[in-house]
Amino acid sequence: MKTLKLIFILPLVFFSCEQGGADSEESKAVASDSTRWIDSDLPIKLKIASDYAAGEEFTAISDSAAEWTTAVESKLQFFTMAGSTPNKEYANLADYNDGEMGVYKLNVWSDELPGTALAVTQLFGFQNAAGGVVISHADILMNEETYTFSTDADDSFNYDFETVMLHELGHFIGLSHSSFSESSVMIPSISLTDSNRVSTSIDRANIAYNYELETSYSNALTSANSTVAIHSSIESEEEDPTGINQGHMEKNEIGQVRILIHLMASGECIHEVNGKVVGSHKVDLHSKRTINSK
Repeated sequence: MKTLKLIFILPLVFFSCEQGGADSEESKAVASDSTRWIDSDLPIKLKIASDYAAGEEFTAISDSAAEWTTAVESKLQFFTMAGSTPNKEYANLADYNDGEMGVYKLNVWSDELPGTALAVTQLFGFQNAAGGVVISHADILMNEETYTFSTDADDSFNYDFETVMLHELGHFIGLSHSSFSESSVMIPSISLTDSNRVSTSIDRANIAYNYELETSYSNALTSANSTVAIHSSIESEEEDPTGINQGHMEKNEIGQVRILIHLMASGECIHEVNGKVVGSHKVDLHSKRTINSK
């Protein structure tokens, strides 16, 4: 069985001064130490790549976006579908910070990303005075060069598109990973047979906490729950023996950052030559032995 492990990598990106910093009006609007959008930037106008807009993928994206609004009992609307946009496959990932938030199908995977990444959510933002990250831009990139996805929940031979999308949109609005022991769509790994299309009580508690909302799940968050803020999980990575959150965060002098969240196919050994996949085999992650090959 292929298992997907999610790994955080947060490199530095520089923004123009006009986009705000630690002392900007936008950063002051959010006093918490969460990773989140400010309320006035919601709902996010989400564009769908033309390669997805005409198919069942559009419905899967729309349903996943609506699920996060349901998760907060409609106290906030996180997304609105803003139609289609020509598919973008920038050579430089920083170029996606173009003012248009979208979900894109990459038929040629970026050289900046690991070849074993299934999908990537890229966030741009800046830190506020409380140490939180205020998100100002985000996109989701799907690795269609290496992997195949299905909108059929019963298809166990391809990754469930809606399961991946619900998880990635959770990162889009600032959620980190839950622990392996929790029932959550934000756990760090999924398998080919998983179909998780509805947020759980833990997800709903986490997102309510992240946006300081009073919902039926607001008081369900306990110290046993996972970290909520993406930047917090990265900053505490050295103290995380579980390996759930890996990576580091860098920032410039006014606190602006870029966050790349990789969904890695760590249960599959991918063989590459000169950046191209030439073969793969399944690996038992516990014994390190090959259990199937091709």
